[in-house]
Amino acid sequence: PSAAAGAADDDKAAASSIPEALQELFYQLQERKTAPEPRMLTDAFNWSERDLLVQHDIQELATLLRDNLEGKMKDTQAEGTISRLFEGYGENVVETLDRTYTSRRKDIFYDIHLPLGKKYTDVYDSLRSLIAKDKLVGDNKYKVEEDGKDAVMKDAEMGYRFTKFPPVIFFHLKRFEMDMMSPTLEMKKVNTALEFPTQLDLREFEQGTAEEQAAAGASTAHRQCSVDGESFSQNSQPIYDLHGVIVHRGTVRAGHYYCYIRKFNPETKKLDDWYEYDDDTVRKVDEIDAVENNFGGFRYHTVNGYSQPFPKTHNAYILSYV
Repeated sequence: PSAAAGAADDDKAAASSIPEALQELFYQLQERKTAPEPRMLTDAFNWSERDLLVQHDIQELATLLRDNLEGKMKDTQAEGTISRLFEGYGENVVETLDRTYTSRRKDIFYDIHLPLGKKYTDVYDSLRSLIAKDKLVGDNKYKVEEDGKDAVMKDAEMGYRFTKFPPVIFFHLKRFEMDMMSPTLEMKKVNTALEFPTQLDLREFEQGTAEEQAAAGASTAHRQCSVDGESFSQNSQPIYDLHGVIVHRGTVRAGHYYCYIRKFNPETKKLDDWYEYDDDTVRKVDEIDAVENNFGGFRYHTVNGYSQPFPKTHNAYILSYV
């Protein structure tokens, strides 16, 4: 009985381990000819039958998976893999307008949250809004506190700067926000269009130290991760290829996630064909299906002789670049 109980405990421990469940799912995807059941993984999340019917946020799920994998890799040869692939660096900077004082607070990020709106045409516009500087003047002056000196209020400007982008970048498009016009402040989905390129040049946004810029200046290669199993260079230029698009179709209350992934060609050592992964269906698609068709925005239909705009409820939610 004790042996049986021990085996049961081992099975329970295995079932409750997210990394092992994910590993098993990938094995099934590789070996099976039919779509596998992800039940072991959902059991590891401690999801009930009801949870399986509830719409979960894919960005939060990705964070859960990443944190669990990173914890499982501690004290193994794989330790540090998550940070090397996905960890980016930035800093919050406050500088007085007279340039006599600067405060820098370092920041680590694993994904970048992009705001949406009519003033943001594409990913570049949205990124520029994240590094825009705010003036701290008038009643909103900045309090400068230095050792051995009295605190003084000064005009300043505050902003964020990216110092190093990771080899793999995840952009989270902020498609869900609080509806300020709702009497109950309910959440709503933002279907506003945001264009994203198949090749992303972030040299405009990466502002590392002078030493880092000098070291990276000689390279013109993409900062591409090891999709071909080879090592990547942290000193390459921040130029990326679009690798995946996770799409949300529906509303804030009910919806469905599916994705497009760009296949790596081992002969050309480049990303080429796009594939759509929608539950148990996988099919090859044109680039326009994976990219342009998921910008969001509106489509127009004629109603009673008039052209009427209707929001596209299927649009990109997560972008991955390598």
